[in-house]
Amino acid sequence: MRRRTLLLMEELAMTLVFALAAAICLRAFALADGISRRCALRDALLRQAESMASVCQWAEGDLQAAAERFGGQSDGAVWRLELDAAGDDTEENASGWVEITLLPEEGLLGRAQVRAESRKDGLVGEFPLAWQREAP
Repeated sequence: MRRRTLLLMEELAMTLVFALAAAICLRAFALADGISRRCALRDALLRQAESMASVCQWAEGDLQAAAERFGGQSDGAVWRLELDAAGDDTEENASGWVEITLLPEEGLLGRAQVRAESRKDGLVGEFPLAWQREAP
C-alpha cells in the first residue's frame, strides 16, 4: 500500500509539472503571436510607404493623381492611406496609416516627407522623398 501511495504522489507531481510547463508554453506562444502580428503590420506599413513614395515620384508630387491611381485620400498637400491589421486598405478601424506630406520645393527639386504610423506602436518609419522636375 505504501509503495502505491508513493507512486500516486509521484505521478501527481509529474502531472502538475507538465501542466505548469504547458501553461508557460501557451503564454509564450500567445506572446509570440502578438509580436508576430505587430511586426507583420509594421512590414505592411513600410511596404505601402515605399510603394506610395514611388507613385508620388511618378506623379511628380501631384498627390491627387497619385491617390486616384493608388488609393487613399488626398487634399492636395497630404496623401493618406489607412490600413487594417492585415495590411489591406480600409476606411474604418484602421490599425495604421501612411502619410505623404508635400514640402516646399527647392528650385527644380520637389520634396515630400513620408510617415508610417501604427495606432498601437506610434511612428513605425519616416523618410524624406525627392524628385527632379524638368527644366522649363
